[in-house]
Amino acid sequence: MLNENTADQAVESVVEMDIIKEEKKRVNPMRIRDPKSGKAYVLDFSRESVKFAEDRKFKFGEVGDYIAGGIPSLFFYSFRKNHPTMTPADTEAILKDLGGGLTEEEVTRLLTLRNQAIETLIIAKDNVAEARKNSLRIVEL
Repeated sequence: MLNENTADQAVESVVEMDIIKEEKKRVNPMRIRDPKSGKAYVLDFSRESVKFAEDRKFKFGEVGDYIAGGIPSLFFYSFRKNHPTMTPADTEAILKDLGGGLTEEEVTRLLTLRNQAIETLIIAKDNVAEARKNSLRIVEL
């Protein structure tokens, strides 16, 4: 069963990136292969796919609180980057073929991939000068 804090911890890790930003290895996308059809699905997130989910009022931080709706929705949105024509019915059928759900490790991987997609929006304190060296704008706080 999904730990209630797993989703919250994954989302909160985005905030912590500013503090512990180190050169991290990119987490690889999750792959699902269908041996019968030979199809392979690559589950990942981009900034666009995260925005797509958020525009539809999906709250990544609530996946652990609303498991019955949260996990199928998270699974559906993870297809958006590489398989944008997939429908919720399509991903629901795949989820059913996987035994009806995802493991805690798989949910954590999807949330980590989501966090990784939005990391580009957060500049670490020690990297501001490098990130903005060619900017035409100056931010004053």
